Amino acid sequence: MPLQVGSLIGDFKKASLLPNIEHGQNTGDVMFSLNRIDFTFCKMRCKLENWKAIDDYFSKFGYKTLRIKTPNINSRLNWNYLQIGAGESFCFGNIPQNDLDIINSIFQKGVTIWHYHDNIGNYNLPNNIR
Repeated sequence: MPLQVGSLIGDFKKASLLPNIEHGQNTGDVMFSLNRIDFTFCKMRCKLENWKAIDDYFSKFGYKTLRIKTPNINSRLNWNYLQIGAGESFCFGNIPQNDLDIINSIFQKGVTIWHYHDNIGNYNLPNNIR
């Protein structure tokens, strides 16, 4: 028994010579301690060339509307881009089924309708809303 007590006292002495150890979660912050915490607000925006690229994309392909409606093929100055969902039909009528499937397939993949034949493929033209 005295040997165990002596060993225990020796362990306490060794532990007292070691540096203190923090327990738990240390969430302190130097800036908080110095009372220098503050909010910083910065104005940020896209680069102009990124805005132009986005605008050019929507000018070429249009905007997704997610609505059932009659397609408007004359709403833009030089061309309109139309695309319908898979399984949807663009046209109906007294047309051979094979031809009807071809037409609907074209519109399901997306098609650009040009208003003037001289301008076909010229996406540099202005395409403002009429």
